[in-house]
Amino acid sequence: MADADTIASIARWLPATRWFADKDLADGACRLELFEEVLLTEGTDATDLRLLLVKLAGQSHRGCYVVPVQLRSDTDGSLSDSDAATSPQFASWLLQLISWEAEQPGR
Repeated sequence: MADADTIASIARWLPATRWFADKDLADGACRLELFEEVLLTEGTDATDLRLLLVKLAGQSHRGCYVVPVQLRSDTDGSLSDSDAATSPQFASWLLQLISWEAEQPGR
């Protein structure tokens, strides 16, 4: 499961993604709760596909986003995360899933 540091990191970059609908959030106002996590593998890269429940601070509505996150090991051994929507490995996985009308098991 994703740890608190990973969730906090995602909360920092998620509002800047092209597909995030709640662009009017102030910096640091996005809090995330992990709802589901599915691990996808493609070659030597591992991509976590996480369904995150986004709680918008100071607002009464709640938005849900499927956030594709790619975790990579840095040279110092630590993990960094990024938007996997820009990853060729994730795009390949998604196109294969669509073309075969497959299902990805989750909870």
